[in-house]
Amino acid sequence: MKIIVLAGYLGAGKTTLIKYILSQQSEFKIAVIQNEYADEMGIEAPLFQDAEGNTFNTYFELPNGCICCTAKGQLLTAIEYFVKNKPDLQFILIESNGLADPSNMIQELWQDEISNIISLVPCHKIIELKQNEIFLKQIIFANLIVLNYCDKTNQQEQEEALNYLQFLNPLAQIVKTQYSQINLKDIFDIKENIIQHGLNLMQIPQQEHEMFESIILITNNKKAFKEWEILFGILLWESDLQIIRLKGLLQVEDDQFAYQLQGVNDTFEIKQTNIKWISLQDQRTKILIMGKQIKKFDFKKLLKLQD
Repeated sequence: MKIIVLAGYLGAGKTTLIKYILSQQSEFKIAVIQNEYADEMGIEAPLFQDAEGNTFNTYFELPNGCICCTAKGQLLTAIEYFVKNKPDLQFILIESNGLADPSNMIQELWQDEISNIISLVPCHKIIELKQNEIFLKQIIFANLIVLNYCDKTNQQEQEEALNYLQFLNPLAQIVKTQYSQINLKDIFDIKENIIQHGLNLMQIPQQEHEMFESIILITNNKKAFKEWEILFGILLWESDLQIIRLKGLLQVEDDQFAYQLQGVNDTFEIKQTNIKWISLQDQRTKILIMGKQIKKFDFKKLLKLQD
């Protein structure tokens, strides 16, 4: 059972996307955990129907307005309910609150099987949301960005939006949509995202934003698995840096497989992929670090990386 996190600012089209998913696909068995503002449960649940027109019955609504913060306990309870009572489910789709920092929920679910993080972005509202830190984080943490409401913008505005999203999250897949209608394979065909999209960090410039900066580290260094864990632990837990996102491919000594690095705030994970280094054109360790005021820090020294 895999978890898909659906993020996006208020009015981005998250609920519309959920309704589209449930009505257009019958291949997978899905449970939905929706976060809504209603004081009473049941307001939106009857609106969801499956491909045959039946009301979607594996549905757990959270009456509290914020999954990421005050509803953490309820969220885990909902997941545990599905795991225990619906073992044939293949996916749990969680709609996060539009006004909440998604990193908190991602950290809460870190030990679970998060297979995809999707963020919906309203194309026609990007300019007014650019200074909103929650909106920016919803973009930065995504594996898949759905640029929605393209019907409300012209071609030039769409190109500017795409360039901005690629600037903020150069590793994410970006698709343009109207009415939240996308190819469902982008949601359910889970890939080793950092590898399958042909990641080449050499082509990603080190960038600055009013709020965030990104640093790219590329090296031939190999380290023992435990040493990588210790070094990234020191980076996140003992330095005073404000790191919000880590991604990368690591070379581990005496191992032919690539290791994937994922990190959100002070939580990180290094795990073996099923991709052999010999199958990759570029076989160097690559690390992407995003945070606040990090550009001047000597990451190579802390991580003991040699040129």
